[in-house]
Amino acid sequence: QGDWSSDVCSSDLVTIATRAGRALQDLTTLTISVPARADLGTAPAGATSISGDLGDVTVTAAGTGSWTATVTSTDFSNGVSTIPAANIHYSAPVATTTGSVVLGAPESATLSNSISQTVQTAVAVAGDTTATWNPTLTVTLPPSLTQGTYTAIITHSVA
Repeated sequence: QGDWSSDVCSSDLVTIATRAGRALQDLTTLTISVPARADLGTAPAGATSISGDLGDVTVTAAGTGSWTATVTSTDFSNGVSTIPAANIHYSAPVATTTGSVVLGAPESATLSNSISQTVQTAVAVAGDTTATWNPTLTVTLPPSLTQGTYTAIITHSVA
């Protein structure tokens, strides 16, 4: 135990499995697609955070109405150490769109494993539309981490 802290995160690989939730409201079509996996890379020894892009998240909507995209996360774990979901900051950039869709301002959020956080909204949808963004995740690394591969599940939903 003596000098393990000097190796903390020296070869940690942060991997995120993602999944999509789906809800249908007044729109005739409303789906969300997300990358199956993302890799935030390796944090050097002594790092206090790691960040990287999650990959394209796309909401497809048809008809008229509005939608809200939300995110939750599990804790990161390597089987020995845990990084709480509250240490994950999700930053959504301005989405690219097709069709007639008016988006609200993108939002940044500290994630939670129990409370969905809003990250994108469409205030007006008319016809066939898409909105795509590539969020950045920044994970604050606790000083007591053990070396290893950390995984979490980031869940996106749209309603």
